[in-house]
Amino acid sequence: MQRGLRNIAIVVSIVQFYLPLIADTHRSEEALFAQIQLHAEAGESSRVHAFGNEFHKKYPLSKRRGDVYLLMAKNAITVDSALTVSYTH
Repeated sequence: MQRGLRNIAIVVSIVQFYLPLIADTHRSEEALFAQIQLHAEAGESSRVHAFGNEFHKKYPLSKRRGDVYLLMAKNAITVDSALTVSYTH
């Protein structure tokens, strides 16, 4: 009985430690995406591309990757740079 309670206490401790780390990662993804959107609305193409590249490096498996690609392409200065965004990431 004591062994079972000790194992439960260990599991609860591990969950308490890792849960905030997982939540911070999710918030960071949301915050970075929000920054990209704000810069896109302001027409700041260089900042959109900088934050977009950072987003792709930090969150390669994100569901928002496509949205970030579109924002980067829409904010490209030339057609060639818009096409480059689509094929280099």
